[in-house]
Amino acid sequence: MNIPFTAVQFYGVFTAYNTAVWPMQLPLLALGVLAVVLLVRQRSYSSVGMAAILALLMIFVGQRVASHILRRIALTRVDQTT
Repeated sequence: MNIPFTAVQFYGVFTAYNTAVWPMQLPLLALGVLAVVLLVRQRSYSSVGMAAILALLMIFVGQRVASHILRRIALTRVDQTT
């Protein structure tokens, strides 16, 4: 079975993704650190804070998954017309 892309194209996908989400990586890292702090230091607001952080992360990941699915559909349509 032949792979329909080169190694350069494959790694180019990662480069493009990392370039596209670069500004968001710092706030996401900060949210992760905050989640660990809330987990270690049990306060009255810790569970609400953890739920909010998890909701934000789920929204971010869901948006990325939806974007991937929409791109895949677009590529499949283009492939079928050729």
